Amino acid sequence: MTKSKKVKPGREWLKAILIAFVIALILKTFVIEFTNVTSTSMEGTLMNGDFVVVNKIKYGARMPITLLATPFIFRTIPFTNSVNSYSDIIQLPYLRFYASSEIKQNDIIVFNYPDETNRPVDKRNKLIKRCIGMPGDIIQIINNKVLVNNKTFKENANVEFNYLVRTNGKSLSQKFIKDNEIHDGGMINESGDYCFALTNKKAALLKKDEAIESIEVFVEPKRKLNDELFPHSYNNNWSLSNYGPLLVPKKGQTMKLDMENVYYYSKLIFDHENNKLEIRNDSIFINDTYTTTYTFKMNYYFVLGDNRHNSIDSRYWGFVPEDHIIGKATMIWFSIDKQKSFFNKIRWSRMFKRIG
Repeated sequence: MTKSKKVKPGREWLKAILIAFVIALILKTFVIEFTNVTSTSMEGTLMNGDFVVVNKIKYGARMPITLLATPFIFRTIPFTNSVNSYSDIIQLPYLRFYASSEIKQNDIIVFNYPDETNRPVDKRNKLIKRCIGMPGDIIQIINNKVLVNNKTFKENANVEFNYLVRTNGKSLSQKFIKDNEIHDGGMINESGDYCFALTNKKAALLKKDEAIESIEVFVEPKRKLNDELFPHSYNNNWSLSNYGPLLVPKKGQTMKLDMENVYYYSKLIFDHENNKLEIRNDSIFINDTYTTTYTFKMNYYFVLGDNRHNSIDSRYWGFVPEDHIIGKATMIWFSIDKQKSFFNKIRWSRMFKRIG
């Protein structure tokens, strides 16, 4: 009769922890991820302090690009500011698994910051914005109104714009400002004029305040030259309120290139599609070959923040390449107000709120 071999409890615990670690790693890599909102650029849909669930399966899980990386640590080793948690020696090609759905207009997407070209794609900062322009669309903004393919884009009710508020000398209701969680803006002169980022609904409510003499949405005028906006030094007279028209590139689309439009797409051709691009005597050379056309290898997207006058988005840095897409923002699972203390910090009403 043989004796049964005893299994040490420590070994069982180690085995359970290892299995849990592998499952968690698979879920984070291919299924679901969590990210937090650290600015007001998406108010009034998302608030600074919201923690968001990101569905990676929706658009197809992206395979890891940076192979050598410390699990569960995004960019730098904790308690250091400069020691990377990864090595970029091995970079895998972009590959995405089967998607249950394609990106749609008005989806709120999470993606890596395209302009951060000093890091691998999947180690660039994470941003969250609303998708406005699909591959092949022509985007234009006229007096704050977004046009897609020359048709007015149906905005989400949560979109905010800066409003100029003129008072009759009385102080504004601070209770209204607090109750409606108006975070961007304040008094702009000693005459009692204000500028606030508001939804149309909040603007209509504020208009009823007895101190209000007038309230109107701010329209940033066109500029002769605005080097802050994409494509920077060459963007004619665009502004945040009057922008474009601009074609969003589509995979397989062949575009005629000339000295008028090459500045709009040079970054895509060079940084995101890994070509050598040069301009010699007003002629365009790609990979040392003179050319007048280019066929795009990827789909691109145009995104905006819901807080339209207070968002650094595609108007500043251009298009989002498809290989930068992480997933769709689906739910707020937790939210804190950093301005408050202790248990008052928790925004209970925002917990497990679906994102639309």
